[in-house]
Amino acid sequence: MTTRRSFVKASAMLSAGILASPNLFAFNRKYIGLQLYTVRDHMQADPAATLAKVAQIGYNSIEGATYTGTEQFYGMEASAFARLLKQNGLVMPSSHYRLGEELVNGSQQKGTLLNDWSRAVDDAAAVGLKYMVCAYLADTERGTLDHYKKVADDFNMAGEICKKANIQLCYHNHDFEFIQQDGKYPYQTLLANTDKDLVKMEMDIYWVTKAKVKSRMCCFRNRPRFLLYV
Repeated sequence: MTTRRSFVKASAMLSAGILASPNLFAFNRKYIGLQLYTVRDHMQADPAATLAKVAQIGYNSIEGATYTGTEQFYGMEASAFARLLKQNGLVMPSSHYRLGEELVNGSQQKGTLLNDWSRAVDDAAAVGLKYMVCAYLADTERGTLDHYKKVADDFNMAGEICKKANIQLCYHNHDFEFIQQDGKYPYQTLLANTDKDLVKMEMDIYWVTKAKVKSRMCCFRNRPRFLLYV
């Protein structure tokens, strides 16, 4: 059974291989990044102290969340959060968002792809984001392959708004996109129905591994659309 712990260990071994033979890999080693979900409880309790500690440890790049629903970055407006990042020598090129089709307490959440997205994009630009990532589809946002086609259309429209701000929209997978329906993966439907320039894929290779998907599944049509995520 593959667990995230065992997968991270395997990833560490891969990293050691990269250090041993750097010419075999083409990647930018300028940034060492942390997904703030890893320290979510600390970020909720004291974001300023937590970011200071993250920087002290040696991280200089982070990926955020929390904007959906609050329309703030960890309780702060975009300008204040941008200043806090700068004070700690941190950059946040990417952050996670939600689609917004799911109702919370009977209402749509703001700061999602489907609700108040233009403001979300403006705030993302103010913080310096390069990527806005739809991080997850709730059970009610999945459904049939036809519904995935609608989701793909929603992605395209949100991606158009991102493009005007020079931001790239991405989608972050889990394993449910690799459960076949009528002999086809929902992930294939998303790829086939999204514009390859408007929507890229932040591929979480842990979830792909957990879904036991063969590696060739990651290269539909050989389109260069993927950002790897461990």
